[in-house]
Amino acid sequence: MSIDESARYQPLTALEAAVRHAMAGHGDETAVLTELLASDICVPSASEVQASGAGLTPLLVTSTRFSSRMVLLFDDISRIGPELSAKAPYCLQVAGDWLIRSIAPDLGITLFVGPGIGCELSPALLTEARLR
Repeated sequence: MSIDESARYQPLTALEAAVRHAMAGHGDETAVLTELLASDICVPSASEVQASGAGLTPLLVTSTRFSSRMVLLFDDISRIGPELSAKAPYCLQVAGDWLIRSIAPDLGITLFVGPGIGCELSPALLTEARLR
């Protein structure tokens, strides 16, 4: 992307804007979490999932930063590529606050908002959010 294209680029979602802002040093993970709680997100699932979340089998990755398992999330279904779709052919679109309150307390999240653009939110930060 050229400098001119970069200056005109408009994020696809408010969540993407928050992550990009934090990556540029103008925000932090708390700001990303705040936007996540107010956003709809996409959770790839290895098994068929109902709108209620029943049957959800999210993909888990291991964070070297936090030494914990992380649920893989996307800000938009268009971000999920064919390789990942082969592993998780189903997807749950759900409110971010619902997901944060529903996952196990020992899990964090890895959130992707674009090709190679994402962040990790620790289990500890998510626990703090649940207590609010």
